[in-house]
Amino acid sequence: MKKIILATAISLISIDQINASKSIISYYQTHTKEEKVAKMTALLNLSADQQKKYKDLLASSEKELDALKTKSKTASKEEKNKMQQAYKTNYETQLKKILTVDQFKKLQDESAKKKKK
Repeated sequence: MKKIILATAISLISIDQINASKSIISYYQTHTKEEKVAKMTALLNLSADQQKKYKDLLASSEKELDALKTKSKTASKEEKNKMQQAYKTNYETQLKKILTVDQFKKLQDESAKKKKK
């Protein structure tokens, strides 16, 4: 009886984890560049020029991420971490060129709030 209960509990936990990962994947697959630009515009009140530059950044970042995924298949864990850090640093540098200092600070504050949740 204990084995049956344990097996059932393990299978339920596994199903929950699978469903959670599917919802995360579906979120990223269903949000277009336009939706991401709209969300950022609503949050930071981006100008038309900033919207265009941000959309261009998203497009180039998407290509860079695809290249990283390919490279990371054969990379060690340490190399993957270095690639991820380099990507993040480059993305933030490009984003700082698009946003004002106040906008970037507000974005960081919002990001910190989400991480606390």
